[in-house]
Amino acid sequence: MTVDSVDAVALDWEDDPDRPGLHQVFAALSNPDRLAILAELRPTCDDPHPARTVTALARVIGVSRFAASRHLRQLCDAGLLEMNRCGKAMLHRLALPGLAQVEDWLYPIVDSLEGARGEDSDLPMS
Repeated sequence: MTVDSVDAVALDWEDDPDRPGLHQVFAALSNPDRLAILAELRPTCDDPHPARTVTALARVIGVSRFAASRHLRQLCDAGLLEMNRCGKAMLHRLALPGLAQVEDWLYPIVDSLEGARGEDSDLPMS
């Protein structure tokens, strides 16, 4: 994959009005507390569709409810989380379409690196 083809993928993303800007998504992913929220909401065998309140997430990541609410808003605005009302509580869960968009953007890069590893033994293996 060339730089031009990576740029083309990024431009395709930016031209889609139904998607948040690529910069907004990666900005949301750039904060360790927001990454901890995403990790907390990962499906497990015991809980295949986890959803948490702001209070529960604030407790897990060790921040105030106010700070957790700001992080959740950024993740929602970036399309990485969705909110659903359950009685008086707002539950947050991973938004598969938003995460799939991140994967769509990263996949060509990872795929090209895997291809390059096969051609060039100097590249590190993970």
